[in-house]
Amino acid sequence: MGRQVARHAHAAAGHLRAIESLAANADPPRLRIGAVASALVRLVPGALARFRREWPAARVLSVQGDDDELAAWLAAETVDLVVTTRPIAGAGREIVDEFLAVLPRDHRLGRDGRAGLAELADAGLADPGGTCAPVVAAHFAAHGVDWRPDHLVRDVATALAMAEAGITAGVAPAMAVPSPPPPGVRLMPLDPPLHRTVYACHRPDDTHAGAFAQLLTA
Repeated sequence: MGRQVARHAHAAAGHLRAIESLAANADPPRLRIGAVASALVRLVPGALARFRREWPAARVLSVQGDDDELAAWLAAETVDLVVTTRPIAGAGREIVDEFLAVLPRDHRLGRDGRAGLAELADAGLADPGGTCAPVVAAHFAAHGVDWRPDHLVRDVATALAMAEAGITAGVAPAMAVPSPPPPGVRLMPLDPPLHRTVYACHRPDDTHAGAFAQLLTA
């Protein structure tokens, strides 16, 4: 009996070593991510840092695109997961993002807890460009304020740089602002507030893309 138990234990140990060897030699997971520009500032990098703690050998590629491009890439399986500002077919999750007023640190509007739309428009604005501008313009119009940007910069990084230099104020989605923000910039909620929904969609048969989507909303 003792010899049989020993043989069984030896065989079990051999099976475990074989499984460990297969795991060590297995190809690392591959994840191809497409995202709108604002999601690539903090949202995707933050989730990626947590993803790599679980799969340190993962091969990850990220690429920027607009909503139409991202939907086409996911449908063609060029990427495994996309982050878009419009919902598309496929498994996915929703992320709520708030728009913030971007002000020079010593701006007079910074004395209040929130930035009123009319006061912000009078202060001069930089258009953040991309998919953000139509959302912001519609919000201002819905509350009787014309969206009249003085500067068409077309990206949030430039709007932040101009605010830090004291040139102008602006509006930007929170996820597109680095953390911490530039030292010469003050961020404030809008009054009335404005939010948008960002969508993380992935191939339903891709386990790693599904795990990454969960991290995006964690």
